[in-house]
Amino acid sequence: MQTDSDEIKAVGVGVKHIVVATDFSEEGQRAVEFAVVLAKPAGATVTMVHVAAEAGRDFTDAHDRLEAQSLRLKRLHGASTQIATAIGLPASRLIGLCRDRQADLVVIAASSKTTLQKWLLGSTATQLLRRSPVPVLVVGPGMRPEINSIVVGCAYTSQCAAAYRAADQIGAAFGASIEVVHVSSDPGEVEIMAGTEGVRSQRTEEIKLASWCARELPDPRCKLVARHLVSEGPGRTLADHATSMGADLIALGSHDRGFLSRVRNPVTGEVVLENVYCGLLSVRVPTPTLV
Repeated sequence: MQTDSDEIKAVGVGVKHIVVATDFSEEGQRAVEFAVVLAKPAGATVTMVHVAAEAGRDFTDAHDRLEAQSLRLKRLHGASTQIATAIGLPASRLIGLCRDRQADLVVIAASSKTTLQKWLLGSTATQLLRRSPVPVLVVGPGMRPEINSIVVGCAYTSQCAAAYRAADQIGAAFGASIEVVHVSSDPGEVEIMAGTEGVRSQRTEEIKLASWCARELPDPRCKLVARHLVSEGPGRTLADHATSMGADLIALGSHDRGFLSRVRNPVTGEVVLENVYCGLLSVRVPTPTLV
């Protein structure tokens, strides 16, 4: 039997189809607006979808509201959008729609649920971070309609490399800068180097990070900075750093993890989601199977 993780893919050469969820709230409207702005330079298709959990619900009103929103976007942005409605668990239906329509990206607003509701049920955004076969872009409450600065979390994995490439692709559409950040508890050694500009010092961790960036993306389209931060908690550190830098988006790689693993070691993306007001881009890559 095929599972959600069987078809996981990273952002490819170009985003061609974006699925964006809306519940007609102010947050949902911002997610739709951002999806349209992101789609425009790529010429991508945008599908707006409203999912309701109640079986037997009459979708006439929802369909009319989606059509009205589509006409408004056409008038304001010249955007041509598709619309869809569905009944069921929002995350599952969005994942199915992404697969059926071969979407490259799913966009959703950060949840307005309380902390207790998120713990008991899990927000739709969190469920998508854990299960979506395509990259997920969560529009935070403080996210602007344009992206000028992106922070990429790096742990030297294939998942992080996929997030780095996706960030470069999205950032190029806005002329954004990228800061690749590695967080660890080890400050690393200081290396003294002599060059044409005189003698300077640099930590070995920063040298290693710069080399990784050059290897994974030799010709980035975005201005790049590599930075190493010392901390025990990467999720909160990345969130605090992005906030202090005024970043518009944090990009992270992720992989499949079971419930007990998440309890023992909180998932970085979920910690970031709880502590940041900008956007979050999460790219999942399947963990290699050991034979």
